[in-house]
Amino acid sequence: MDQFLGSVTDPSNLIITVTPAPDQRALTIIFSNAVVSIAAATRSQLSGTINNQTALQTKVITLRIPYSTDQPNVVIRLSLRGNVNYLRTALGVHVRLVAYVGDATEIVNLPSATSGNFLEAFQFTLQPHAAEPVCQITLFLLVEHDIDTDDAGGAVLSIDSLDLEMNL
Repeated sequence: MDQFLGSVTDPSNLIITVTPAPDQRALTIIFSNAVVSIAAATRSQLSGTINNQTALQTKVITLRIPYSTDQPNVVIRLSLRGNVNYLRTALGVHVRLVAYVGDATEIVNLPSATSGNFLEAFQFTLQPHAAEPVCQITLFLLVEHDIDTDDAGGAVLSIDSLDLEMNL
């Protein structure tokens, strides 16, 4: 029978809560501090210099989730919930979320130029090769602004939860 096993390990120092389904074929991970942000950039009218020349901020999250299967392939659906909040303006701001699972890489489409919640889902196939297989999920959160854009805005990207369902 296909099921998630044991505890989720998180070497990225996040505060997480893991809730498995009774049949262990699904689980929900709630994040308390999966946040990355960048402040708005402003050009001083007197000196012409830019305040907040930080061009980008990133956060990498890696989760290791052990599972059991007697199948050659395991299909898993992953759903990410979160929020994007643009600060002052979305001008010159880019927000990206990349998810890497197994051999699959997904670029998650986030709301452009509008603050709000998002829910993105995709599925992937794992091919267990080890005696004790582990599903490793790496999320790359990035917010950046163009410091060459006058009064470029800022943004906050947060991931609230991740849901996994095995063998839909």
